[in-house]
Amino acid sequence: MKDRLLLPHIYRKVGFAMLFPSIAWLLASYVFNHPPFPFLQFNTDAAGKKDFFDSDFIFERGFTTDFNGEISLLLTWACLFMIAFAREKKEDEYVKTVRLRALQVSMYINYGVVALASIFIYGLSFMWVMYAALFSMLIIFIIIYYYQLHLRPRLANNS
Repeated sequence: MKDRLLLPHIYRKVGFAMLFPSIAWLLASYVFNHPPFPFLQFNTDAAGKKDFFDSDFIFERGFTTDFNGEISLLLTWACLFMIAFAREKKEDEYVKTVRLRALQVSMYINYGVVALASIFIYGLSFMWVMYAALFSMLIIFIIIYYYQLHLRPRLANNS
């Protein structure tokens, strides 16, 4: 994996700092159905008076939407992406090998879970599986990568 494709090291700190507020926003929007930012909710009345874009192509008459969920999904994904693909302070061949192995294992696990879910889960519930698949590969990668790079050497030194 080439170093120039990785984000600078500071992005990991930014990702961790923004991760918990973005997860809280995601939970408020989807789980608790209480969107925290009302200015991201748009609607058009049936008479044709609009408060957002004045185009029937984008928003039909009587259209209502809430962008809290979409923005919180993208923000959470971006935070996980920054954490996963930020450069280490000391980037060497061992770190590159661990990163590549963790990426491969996370891909295998993620696609295995999605394959099993496609067999056993149907209907609208499968959409939630796809939402989870968006995050699960990055989460699995982060867990395996940090275990292999930081926790495993510490555990080996203690025994």
